Amino acid sequence: LGADRDGRVLAAALANAERAGVDVKFSRVDVADLGPPGPLGLVVTNPPYGKRLGEGSEGRAYQAFGETLRGRFEGWRALFLAPTPELASRAHRDARRLRTFTNGGVKVGMYALEIS
Repeated sequence: LGADRDGRVLAAALANAERAGVDVKFSRVDVADLGPPGPLGLVVTNPPYGKRLGEGSEGRAYQAFGETLRGRFEGWRALFLAPTPELASRAHRDARRLRTFTNGGVKVGMYALEIS
């Protein structure tokens, strides 16, 4: 399953999935409206940051992501990217960095957590 509130992003994701030969069901939805499709699972995401959101909006986006995880995805696990430890902690205070690499020319960390 894939989701984003930006239709252009969804169109690009669909084209990439088709090129990769994978079947993904995409939905246009805001992170605050997401719900789990089953009792347990794994959320994997690259939340927007930087140019896409505009200066200063990253903290609110990561906060909303974390609130959705804590409010609706109890028992699940999550992997997500964040360009700074501060943004990762806005999503969840228990997020732990697994590794650091560049994504689209931006240094990011890959963070993991168990949602409780």
